[in-house]
Amino acid sequence: MAELSYTSRREIDQYGFHPAVTLLAPLACILLQAVLPRTFPRLAIHPFGVNGITKAIIGYGAASLGFAVDVDNPLNRAMLLFSFSLLQSLLLFVITRWLLGDIVRLHPGHELLAALANTLVGVPIFYLLDRFKTRD
Repeated sequence: MAELSYTSRREIDQYGFHPAVTLLAPLACILLQAVLPRTFPRLAIHPFGVNGITKAIIGYGAASLGFAVDVDNPLNRAMLLFSFSLLQSLLLFVITRWLLGDIVRLHPGHELLAALANTLVGVPIFYLLDRFKTRD
């Protein structure tokens, strides 16, 4: 008996990236983390690697949602980036406050600006990564 699937063949296809992109993207992040805070001291927040728990939760949620939502649509992508950025900040606050016991304050204005900045930077980066996407 044939099984009815709601997932299209296009959604099941797996993609990969050229090895150069796989190596250069993390190196660019590390370089930006090292250079930007020296030039702009206010950018010396949320270093890469420190937020592993929240990034893993957000990554899992984004991957799961990617099957249900058309993430190739720029408007959907922007809304998801903004929402996941805010959710990541909230999760970081909860983990820092409740699991680590640190007294931290949530700054809603700062988090909204950070989410907006992540969205404005993230959408073009995803567009560039899409241009280097290859089918396996």
